[in-house]
Amino acid sequence: MDVPSLLRTTGALGLVLGLLFLALWAVRRYNLALPGGAGDWSTRRVAVVERVSLDSRRNLLLIRRDGREHLLLVAPEGTALIEQGIVRDERDAVAADERARHAADQRQAAQQTLEQARRQATKLVHSGLSLGLRAFRRWQGRRFHKMVVTARTHGQTGKRARHRQGRC
Repeated sequence: MDVPSLLRTTGALGLVLGLLFLALWAVRRYNLALPGGAGDWSTRRVAVVERVSLDSRRNLLLIRRDGREHLLLVAPEGTALIEQGIVRDERDAVAADERARHAADQRQAAQQTLEQARRQATKLVHSGLSLGLRAFRRWQGRRFHKMVVTARTHGQTGKRARHRQGRC
């Protein structure tokens, strides 16, 4: 194996390991749910409703079992039941509605910001393309002028030379 192919192989391995590390970090950082749960979701009796990281080693879990919720603290020292048999009442429904409205407002604000950024990016791309096109045309004009001057000084004849000189 020669040195360039060894470097290419090592670089590819580093890239793949970096992407795996990034995916693992994103799953842990944003509490993403990974696919692969067993059974039908509608018939499941136990589900993790929410998981909150307190620090790098401790988590709070809100677990729903048969319509009741239980709050657990999971740590390396063990698991502790903080509250059990939590039943949702009217205050919980009002709080859930408030959270849903807040989330909808945040989504709408994010969509507006995204649309604004999209418009600005489009403007920048169009202005950059027009600037690039103008620069290309200037360069092409200089190149064309140089070809005409070269054709005149070397006395080239023929259809191309006449075309370059503007006598066609």
